[in-house]
Amino acid sequence: MSVTRLGLNVVRSSQMISQRSLGLSAVALQQKAALDPVQQIFVDKVREYATKKKATGGLVEATPAVDAELKFELNKIAKAYGGGEGVDMTKFPSFNFGEPQIEVPTLK
Repeated sequence: MSVTRLGLNVVRSSQMISQRSLGLSAVALQQKAALDPVQQIFVDKVREYATKKKATGGLVEATPAVDAELKFELNKIAKAYGGGEGVDMTKFPSFNFGEPQIEVPTLK
């Protein structure tokens, strides 16, 4: 009898503690989100970078030397994996599986 009562008390108290913890943490997180200026600056910079990237269509604030080096490295990688000038590396390769030639052995 006392074990059952003890078990019920433990369950009730754990439910109450978890409800209080969730309620307090939600309020604390809302206040933290509203009061964190560093996080807001970071989000603003990420959005600014995204708009710059969309406007340039490539690397943001890249010099011609950086663009040339990027193109050279991409061509080097394309050649290593079967690409090269004029080869579309985004296209899925086509496979041709022909009928194999079957040799019938003759018995002597």
